[in-house]
Parts: sequence; structure tokens; C-alpha cells
Amino acid sequence: YGQKSLVVLFRFFIFFTIVSAIFTSAFSHSHSSKLQLDHISIEHGLPSNTILCQLQDRMGFIWFGTKNGLARYDGYEFKLYQTSNNDAYSISHHYINALHEDNLGFIWIATDAGGLNRFDPRSEQFKSFQHNSSDANSLSHDSITAISSADNGKLWIGTSNGLNLFDPENETFTLFFHQKDNHTSISSNNI
Repeated sequence: YGQKSLVVLFRFFIFFTIVSAIFTSAFSHSHSSKLQLDHISIEHGLPSNTILCQLQDRMGFIWFGTKNGLARYDGYEFKLYQTSNNDAYSISHHYINALHEDNLGFIWIATDAGGLNRFDPRSEQFKSFQHNSSDANSLSHDSITAISSADNGKLWIGTSNGLNLFDPENETFTLFFHQKDNHTSISSNNI
């Protein structure tokens, strides 16, 4: 019985020594390295100091949606994307409410008054989807507040006038509105 106690005591000593070494190493490492924070602002190329949304894409870029344009940051510098009347493939509006990356790597941009934009990272071009009162399959409103992926690859688009389910394959929208007499409809048109 005495020899078993010695073995248990020896194992405890070894365990305690290993755990102590790990904690000592972690503690000394955490105190030896200093965290450095850099403040990034319009002086560094950001289009506005008011960031409304952000996204890190699968390539590692950080996207910032501001009230004055969209910016992509690579850790060193910004690339700005702003509206241009001379470029049909530019973003449709400067005020960015939400950003989302889908499973194919497209970046979806919700604008405040320019509808939905899809950015193709390969061509670096935007495609805009906007409300068209003569097309029942178009976006319900150009002020978009939220974007989220459905499991089937479609996108849920929240607007200030209804909820939209967008099918990227057919580029069509299914619209959902509040119906006063239908308790199973959405509770409000302002998503």
C-alpha cells in the first residue's frame, strides 16, 4: 500500500510540474508581448469615419460600409468603391447599410436608397437590383436594411417596405408583406 501511495504522489508531482510550466510559459508570454492598436480613419483612406457595417471575406479582405461609400481593406491600404454616373458597373449608392458574402464568394451590399448590389470579386464589377414598379418580381423597395443567406443559396433581403426572398439563379424576388387580416403574415413591412 505504501508503494502505491508513492506512485500516486509521484504522478501528482509530475502533473503539477507540467501544469505549472504551462501556466508560467503562458503568463510570461502574455506579459512579454504588447498589443498594438492602430486607429484607421479618413486620413488613411476610409471614405467616412462612420462605419455602418463590416465584413471579412473568404480572401481575408475587410469590407467597411459607410455613409459615404464602400471600402475594401487589405491590412495596408484601402480600395474605395463609390457611385459613378459614367460607370454602369459601379455601386448604385454611397450609403451602405449591410454587407454579406454568399457561399459562392459574391459580396452583397445593401444600400439606403440604391437597392441591392452584388460585387463579383473576379471581375470587380457591381450588378444592381432595384425596385421596378412595373415588375412584380423586382425588389420591393430600394432602401435595404438586412441581408442573410438561406440554406438553399437564396438570399433574404429586409427592406423598409417588405421582406424579399431573392433567387440569384433566376434573379427574381418573392415578396412578403404585412397583411392586416392575416396573422401568419410578417408583423411589419419595415424590416
